[in-house]
Amino acid sequence: MDIDGVEYFIGASTSVEIKHLPAAYLLPPFDEYTVAYNDRSAVVAADHRELASSGGVFRPIIVVDGQVVGTWKAAVKKGVLDVIPTPFAGQRHIEENAVRAAAKRYADFRGLLLSSR
Repeated sequence: MDIDGVEYFIGASTSVEIKHLPAAYLLPPFDEYTVAYNDRSAVVAADHRELASSGGVFRPIIVVDGQVVGTWKAAVKKGVLDVIPTPFAGQRHIEENAVRAAAKRYADFRGLLLSSR
């Protein structure tokens, strides 16, 4: 498959239909979405590569519409999860409700309440 002049390889049985997926994901450090490829330009803008990792160590990332648009961290106090997003410069338009929904999914997975902050 050729996308914007870049050749991508997919399995013959892979469907390339666009499916409705949650708008935002909070991915952990070293998630396969970023570490499995030598060329990450399809998912991380050149201006943001250094922000998405530090010395080769990938940070927890925020992915919106397939693009890495920021990092995040979490703190747990008394059974309440607080997710702190840090959008990259120029990404201030990140849909807060979508990031909050992703944080809620993470809190539910951990069996914690999500901070109302």
